[in-house]
Amino acid sequence: MFIAAVLLFYFFSNGFIAEKALRLWEMDKPFDSSDQKKYDVGIVLSGGLVKYDEKNNKLVYGQSSDRIIQALKMYNTGVIRKIMISGGSGSLLKTSDNESELMRRFLINLGIPNGDIVIEPNSRNTHENAIETKKLLNMHFPDGRYLLFTSALHMRRANACFKKEGIKVDTYGTNNVIVKKNPGFSFLFIPSALSIYQWESLSHEIVGYISYKIAGYA
Repeated sequence: MFIAAVLLFYFFSNGFIAEKALRLWEMDKPFDSSDQKKYDVGIVLSGGLVKYDEKNNKLVYGQSSDRIIQALKMYNTGVIRKIMISGGSGSLLKTSDNESELMRRFLINLGIPNGDIVIEPNSRNTHENAIETKKLLNMHFPDGRYLLFTSALHMRRANACFKKEGIKVDTYGTNNVIVKKNPGFSFLFIPSALSIYQWESLSHEIVGYISYKIAGYA
């Protein structure tokens, strides 16, 4: 029993195994900028993008901020015309720290015209992201072309939700796991707490995807 527990711990704390597992689940087809595609809207899903630090009166950017960075890159190169931020606080009870509103402030401070920013502040999860985004797209950008930004790990579930709502999107996966070409001894053999966290993130997405399929959301 003890040996089995040790082996199980070693498996889930091994960086090489964890990254291989994450890469298998990620949807991160490289974006091909050579085909000259243009999009009316880049849809950025919130969730860990930004929070407001009241004590220090500043915005604090989260681990998902690569989503908005990549969207800004596509905006500045003319690939997308508008940036839509989809998502509220992500909480059933909390009404403050609405990520869409905070991100609008961030984009305006960077010099992005307010007219090029669209926010969807009501959704609290990926299913609602698709539903609420569809309302705005049908109202303001019917028959447009859309590019969806979210983490590569989350993209499988997000893309399925948007397809379920009849929204045709191209995908742009962010926060990709970077596979080491020449992993060192410690990465291959020494247990890592980060690897356990990566497995937690992966299991969250797999369970979420299956749950959404069962519920008919994806």
